[in-house]
Formats: sequence, C-alpha cells, structure tokens
Amino acid sequence: MFLTSSPLPQPLLLLLFTAAILLSSSSAFTIRPLSSSMSSGPLCAVQAGYDRSTERADSFILPTLQKAFGPELTSYEIMGDKIIQPNAMGMRLRLPESDNDSDSNKTWPAEVFLKQVLATDYIGARKDWSDLRRTLLYARTELRFYRDVLPIMNSKGFHAAPKCYYASYDFEGWIDEKEHATTPADETVDMNKLPNPLEKGGWLILECISPETHVQDSPLEMERAKQCLRAAAELH
Repeated sequence: MFLTSSPLPQPLLLLLFTAAILLSSSSAFTIRPLSSSMSSGPLCAVQAGYDRSTERADSFILPTLQKAFGPELTSYEIMGDKIIQPNAMGMRLRLPESDNDSDSNKTWPAEVFLKQVLATDYIGARKDWSDLRRTLLYARTELRFYRDVLPIMNSKGFHAAPKCYYASYDFEGWIDEKEHATTPADETVDMNKLPNPLEKGGWLILECISPETHVQDSPLEMERAKQCLRAAAELH
C-alpha cells in the first residue's frame, strides 16, 4: 500500500508499519515524502537492468486516466521521476486544466498519483509461479481495498485516506476472483500456458498527498507512533 501518515490522529496506511517500527530497532528504513525527488533506479527485488519506463508501460497511462475522468482528458505530464518499487510502479501526474464551462461537465484534479502493476513487468524476474502470483495478489488486495473497503469506511466517517479516483484490475485467467491470497500457489501451473499477459494488470489513481499535512518519516518519533496505534485501535 501507499505509505502515508499525518500529524493528525488518523493516519491510515502507515498503521501496520508502526507496530513493526516500535518492535524493531531504531535503524529502520527511511521513507521519503511523495513530494520529494524519487530515484527511478530499480530496487534490489526488481530484475537487474529492467527498465519499466518503456513506451508500452506508458501507453496505459492516458487510457487509464480517461477511464477515470473521461475522454475529454487528452494529455498529462509526469512530475519528477517514476517511483520504481519491487511490486509496482508509481508516478505523480499533472493534468491539464479542466473545462468547467463545457457541456460535458467533466472536471478533474490538477494532480494525481497513478500506480500500475503490469504482469509483463514481472514475468522475466519472477520465473516461479508462486512468486509471480504473490506480486499480482498484492496488487489485487490493494485495489480491492480502495474499490470495496474504503467507500464503506468513508461512509462511517473515516476520511484520513487519500481520495481514490479509480481502482481496477484484470487478472482473468491468471487468478480466480474467489481465490484467497492465503491459499498456497498451485505448483502445477505452467506460466507458458496462461492467457496472454499483455493486458493483464492493475491500476490505481489517488489524490496527491500534500507534504504540508502528511509525512513519511522513519523511524517515527514515539508520540507520533502512539498516535498511529491509537488511530488503529479506533479504526478497529
């Protein structure tokens, strides 16, 4: 999930990490804010030498934006470097000013955060089906949260999470919708016989989080960690 925390007592997506930080040593990893300059170099878990900033990967950006905001949106600008993670790629996008006077009545925010997981990005690096399946299940779980769970939480008064504009995935033929993430992988699956992976993936569009209201520090100060745990208790 995207990691966000807030000085306010209701951060959402950093909650599980907070307990781990409290139980671990103070030499925890460092996380930088979304607004900072992120390196586009792949992390160690990404296939060496693999470049996900390819033309094919970028070809999904505009169609995904149009699914969220309509065909009237015809351009975008990538802000800074893409964020290359072991199991996903993310980017901040600046969108053109929407025409509030048009008959379409279509509007969109000035900036959004897009995260995408393409099956073709991982086939070469994850030759074992259980490993590849795990990556796709990570994406499905996150997208289901934003699509199915967050609206229920919002209806109950929880508004600490970033606004979700779009959450969708297509793993048909690869992972059954009723298949549980905790179920062990079928070792007999032959990845070469799975359906064409070119259109398989997951896409998530969120509002951009302001560095003025949210931080991504690690390790956390004790008081901020306590706030996160109190928020987790209230959430449950």
